[in-house]
Amino acid sequence: MQEQLLAGYARADITPEGSVHMQGGDWRNRISTGVLDPLYATCIALTVGDETVLLYTTDLKLVTKNFSEVSRDVISKATGIPRNRIFLTATHTHSSVAIRYPWEGVEEYRALFNEAAAKAALEALADRAPAKILAGVAETEGLNFVRHYRTNAGGVCGSNFGDHSSGYVCHVKEADKQMQVLKLCREEKKDILMVSFPCHGTFKEGGTLISADYIGPARAYAEANSHCHFALFQAACGDQTPGSRIPGLAIKDYEEHGSKVARYALDAQLAPLEAGAMKLCSINFTGPTNMKNMEKLPDARRVLEVAATYGNRSQELKDALKRYGLNSRHEANWLTIRDRIGKAVTIELQVLSIGELSFVLAPYEMFGEQGKYIKANTPFPMTFLIGCHDGGYNYIASKEAFDYDCYESQCCFFARGTAEMLADIYIDLLNRVK
Repeated sequence: MQEQLLAGYARADITPEGSVHMQGGDWRNRISTGVLDPLYATCIALTVGDETVLLYTTDLKLVTKNFSEVSRDVISKATGIPRNRIFLTATHTHSSVAIRYPWEGVEEYRALFNEAAAKAALEALADRAPAKILAGVAETEGLNFVRHYRTNAGGVCGSNFGDHSSGYVCHVKEADKQMQVLKLCREEKKDILMVSFPCHGTFKEGGTLISADYIGPARAYAEANSHCHFALFQAACGDQTPGSRIPGLAIKDYEEHGSKVARYALDAQLAPLEAGAMKLCSINFTGPTNMKNMEKLPDARRVLEVAATYGNRSQELKDALKRYGLNSRHEANWLTIRDRIGKAVTIELQVLSIGELSFVLAPYEMFGEQGKYIKANTPFPMTFLIGCHDGGYNYIASKEAFDYDCYESQCCFFARGTAEMLADIYIDLLNRVK
């Protein structure tokens, strides 16, 4: 007998009041000067029998562990939902609030967020109604590309945009173009449209206006052109950036990109999935720390001293990086971080299933090929990928990314091979809940 699924939806405004340090790029010097479009905490309440989960997608770049620990306590106290049934994820906009760092006003913003998130949870629970699940995929074109590309010199470079240098040859691999679409159909209330797509929110990175990035226009377009609430979740976006694959022809307008995302979602062909018992499987994974280039640690500390003295964009810093053989201030910073955390890192891996539907909740920026692998090997008709989940562990780069020593591998907590190992663990967890 098919179990009844109840689904509810609500969102609350989490736009900061006044000027804040912005996450994405140089957070120390990037101070907001206004709001381009609002930020939201969107909550979807799902209930089967006595089991309820609260699934959030929030217009933040990431959700760090210390941030979510407090938030989940506040939400749990307000709703009575156990904290291990509350899932906080980020849409990964690079024009939101720098919650990770102790800038002035961060505690006040966290309090604003927690109040809004609890309000959204209560409203989503009150909004629950019987729902049927429809699911499908859309093969997109021109919405994303792998931001690593080969050069005439034989190396690999990176860019968040499509306007590559004249030395561009080709992208190292194809992006994951597949968009996953879930529709929770409710007879008496608006349907809930959930989209999982791997694409960084980097259109407005570097600007000083608060923005949900393309996620904002996608939400607005979908809701204006359907009888649906809309929620976008990041998939395996670690190496995936918005734009085209043709140098110089990246989509520059975030509104155009967002509307295209929404149109693909609205046009997707969907088929019914059976609801069923709700199951959650969670394990702690401990893996070796990325020790690549740790011999440069003393030089990294010297570089950071120069950056602190002269600034992140100074000629002195550029000279120091060249002198000590480091690629960037980011590489120097992450060498010191990995030295502090020691030889191993532990993260929580979670999967959730509801009948024929399952969710992978990844607390990091998964690379596209690992996302493809999970979707190809899942035992479920639909496994909805959610990256940038609770944890804020940045990129876990693929083996190939370590080989060409890209930005993502330099910032990775874990050793080479961990990304592939985690993908296999997720498949094992999915088989357990199946």
